[in-house]
Amino acid sequence: MEIGILGGTGNAGRALAGRLAKAGYKTTIGSRTLKKAEAAVEKLHTLWKPRIENFSVSACENAQVAEADIVIVATPPKAAIATTKTLSKQLSKKIVISMCNDLVQNEGGGFSPKIGKVSIAEAIQDSAPKALLASAFHHLPAKQLGELETPIKNDVLICSDFEEALAVTSSIVQSIKNLRPINAGPLSNSVSLEAFTSTLLNISTSYQIGASVKITGLQND
Repeated sequence: MEIGILGGTGNAGRALAGRLAKAGYKTTIGSRTLKKAEAAVEKLHTLWKPRIENFSVSACENAQVAEADIVIVATPPKAAIATTKTLSKQLSKKIVISMCNDLVQNEGGGFSPKIGKVSIAEAIQDSAPKALLASAFHHLPAKQLGELETPIKNDVLICSDFEEALAVTSSIVQSIKNLRPINAGPLSNSVSLEAFTSTLLNISTSYQIGASVKITGLQND
């Protein structure tokens, strides 16, 4: 299975690409420009290829990423909507996972969510109406996610209106050791997932940690 990451050159997208490649997926990082995607891939290869067997990530432009079996959207929120609208035909009937958050950094350095009428994930669904949308991976701390030789034990909350998208996204989450998928309800609940990311970032900044989500009360929690 090939997983492509639209706008995967940022810290979170690049870190997730590394984890997916380590898990054995054919992984592609995309960007508006091939040069930027190649730079992100070079960083990953320089750090991890000598240390992880068969580690490989490829680079391409976003239009080519949309041809992957599964597409993850990791672009800034405004770019996410414009990009998926442009690629709407390629994303038709394809599982698309949004990990986008719409946040603003305050004068004091903290973060607050930009809460609109709909979540970014729902806006992406509107821009690519035939895609099978899920939202996930919002609450994984990028720094810890990117340390590929260090276990990362977190829950990943997933929202979707499609059983297939929920199942496939859950399978991808489970392929990364110590991550656990949690069904968090319909896609409309994504607004709370996206907004809560700012709370975790503020906690992480205040306590100098990588705050994340862990749900208790479930079997094997």
